[in-house]
Amino acid sequence: MATLCGICSQQPPKYKCPTCRLPYCSLACFKSHKPLHDASRAALPPAETSISAPTQNTPAQNPRPPPADFSALLTNPSIQALLTTHPTLRDDLRKIYAATLAPDPSQSEHNNHFRGRGCGFRNRGSGRGWFRGGGRGRDVPEWTPERGERDALWMLRRAREGRWDGDAEGVREFVRIIGEAFGGAGEGQEREGEGG
Repeated sequence: MATLCGICSQQPPKYKCPTCRLPYCSLACFKSHKPLHDASRAALPPAETSISAPTQNTPAQNPRPPPADFSALLTNPSIQALLTTHPTLRDDLRKIYAATLAPDPSQSEHNNHFRGRGCGFRNRGSGRGWFRGGGRGRDVPEWTPERGERDALWMLRRAREGRWDGDAEGVREFVRIIGEAFGGAGEGQEREGEGG
């Protein structure tokens, strides 16, 4: 038994209403059925706008704090004295800062070219997958700003703990001075937040 148009009930249906999936046979039937949905949609937009309005205001509710002004550090006498008493501190801080910057693409390609090349005996010793590229580039994940910040914090933590070849005492003193200058967390408070 064949079904008939859900609107006129005279002919077999060829189409379905995109809103309610009611079968209909022609454009004329659909045009007579469509106003039913238009009336129900007219009642819905106020409810939709009330739901979507809070999501638009959400970013404005959590404004970012203004960036700190670090220009005062250049003339801070404590830091100037620290840099003179610990001459390698400036280089240590540069290394930590360099970890937050994106690596030079030409330099990373150059380094990856020589990775996994083996020890010279018929290309043996190049690790798994020699025929697929010698495993080059799989060990180093892609750099992101979050990864750079995490690496710099790791370097800073190692320097402060004395597990770095640089001047650990100078780095600890530098962190203490910065904490005092900007009212940030002291050394003990900062370590509590680094647990994750």
